[in-house]
Amino acid sequence: MPDVNRPFADALQESTASFCNMLLSRLACGSSQEDPALEPQLLEAAAHRCAQEADLAATAGEPMAQAMAMFGQASALLGTDSLRAIRRAEELLLGALTLLETGAPHTARVEAYVLLCDLLTRVVDAVPDEQRDPFLERAIDLARAAEYVATVECNDFARARALGDEAVFFSRRFAGARDTNLMDAIDCGTRAFALLGCDNVRGAVRWPVLLLEMGNAAVGIETMRPNWIEQAQRFYNLGSSIVDAVHYPDLANILRRNCALWDTEDRHALDALPAKESFARLRYAVLRAEASRDLHAAIAAAEEMTVWACALPEQPNRFVGHAHLTLGRLLIAASKPAAAVAVLDSAMAVLNTFHADPKSHRLLREAIELRSRAAAAAPETSEPRASPAS
Repeated sequence: MPDVNRPFADALQESTASFCNMLLSRLACGSSQEDPALEPQLLEAAAHRCAQEADLAATAGEPMAQAMAMFGQASALLGTDSLRAIRRAEELLLGALTLLETGAPHTARVEAYVLLCDLLTRVVDAVPDEQRDPFLERAIDLARAAEYVATVECNDFARARALGDEAVFFSRRFAGARDTNLMDAIDCGTRAFALLGCDNVRGAVRWPVLLLEMGNAAVGIETMRPNWIEQAQRFYNLGSSIVDAVHYPDLANILRRNCALWDTEDRHALDALPAKESFARLRYAVLRAEASRDLHAAIAAAEEMTVWACALPEQPNRFVGHAHLTLGRLLIAASKPAAAVAVLDSAMAVLNTFHADPKSHRLLREAIELRSRAAAAAPETSEPRASPAS
């Protein structure tokens, strides 16, 4: 067993409460892909023991003990990367919050709220596009509730955590004015840092990660763009100054690289949004038209997205493949299978170039499935010309 697991194993042997307290301290610091992972067997054992204790407490009619055991089970599940486990953790935390509403220690209620916010930040990028808007509205409401509860309990650190999570939710939000959402994300992050002392900022990876989010939000703002790029550099520089580069070298490199990337007086860089932000805005226009059941407008928006992607200096690029995939899907819905086949062939040819990238590989498989559907409706078409790499 790796060294990182030994203290947690010892704590679990002592009691589930000791294990959960140690795990909660780790979760409060935030998470990074560079963190050493805990053994899945250890987390499963802890979750199983907490589940047993929750069942016993429920049978004995002890709602507070049941809630705390559910809280511990959710904490153990959050240590995994399984989307299924994270969804189960959300169910447990919501159930625990219901039980904690009356008679519970105030600190437990605050911790449950902020942990639930942390959970939603971990899954926000995995939420399907058609569910993104309601998910983010719910997440923002929850973060505000967590901030309120933390404020009532005078818990500045928990309040800062809730504000940091709210910043992430706003940075992913396209409903309404996009620039306003990004500015709201920066405002939440700024308020979070105003609540923290130096020791808290330097002792947890969540804060340089938040500064990276704030910098990325700033470079995505179109209004008064040169001013926001200058602000983004400040965020990246501050993140570089507080990140633990020994334990998080990749994060430190990203912060330094982003700062250098935007250290420019090039008019194109100052006038044009980053390609990822521009693509996201164009894609949201497609989704908004689809949500309104206006297929004609959705196809027009997808065509605009395709023209934009094909005009980028770097060719081929993933945006071209994704745009063709979106347009092909819409053409199938519009009962234009022959046109869809031609567009999807282009999508597959581009995405196959990036087959080593997991997201592009997933999009390629989707394009192949859609192409098969379109070809079935237009039998004179030939077989697909691209296939996902094994």
